[in-house]
Amino acid sequence: MSRSSTPAHRLAAVATTSALLAAGLLTGTASAGATGSIESVTGSSGGSVDVSNLDLVGSAERVIENGNDPDLQRSDTATVDNVTITREVVGKNVGSGGLQVTFRTTFSTTGTPDRLITRIDDQGPKYTGSPTAKITYTKADGGRTTETIASTLDSTGGYAIGEYVASGTGWPITAAGDTVVIEVTYTWYGTMRQEYTAYVQNSGVTADISGLGTQNFPSMKAQTRCDGCVGYVTTIPFPGS
Repeated sequence: MSRSSTPAHRLAAVATTSALLAAGLLTGTASAGATGSIESVTGSSGGSVDVSNLDLVGSAERVIENGNDPDLQRSDTATVDNVTITREVVGKNVGSGGLQVTFRTTFSTTGTPDRLITRIDDQGPKYTGSPTAKITYTKADGGRTTETIASTLDSTGGYAIGEYVASGTGWPITAAGDTVVIEVTYTWYGTMRQEYTAYVQNSGVTADISGLGTQNFPSMKAQTRCDGCVGYVTTIPFPGS
């Protein structure tokens, strides 16, 4: 993507970095490319951040409006045998501490044999937690049922881990057109770790599918970013901390 290289933009980028360094929010060095965009910053925790896609001066070429970045890929599809898995971001794809992000994953088949989904392990971005979920069964005749489902808890029973186990024999997906759709909503948590800020994150899903065993898709490009996590102050602790 092209960027403006006017002297005013270069000075703004340098001034922004200098201000952050002076305030003690960043340490180390920042290198500027030929167009004046900051390519990398070393965080105070020692982590390195690639912010080559972050526009610190708000050029007209990169518009984040209503929490949506048009440059982020919103959906991705994977296949295994006759099963198709499509994952997408629903609503805002750019968040900040305390806000939420939702993913919709659809399971369907392209032909026989019919399958049963018996377990879904939804894998949200780093520094999200408190997942809530609903699952929708759509039959070939158009009939649709939606229900809220509870996540499995961690070993201490303290918080949800985003794993959902079907009751009975499983959730059916069929050659006739029956599909399963799971929507999981996560909350972004504040963190001072700069390596996870202004950086695009994929997410993923693992599913137990009859006849295919456990299938893992850990890095599907339904992309999100938490711009406001650094420096965000919250009274809600990160789960497991």
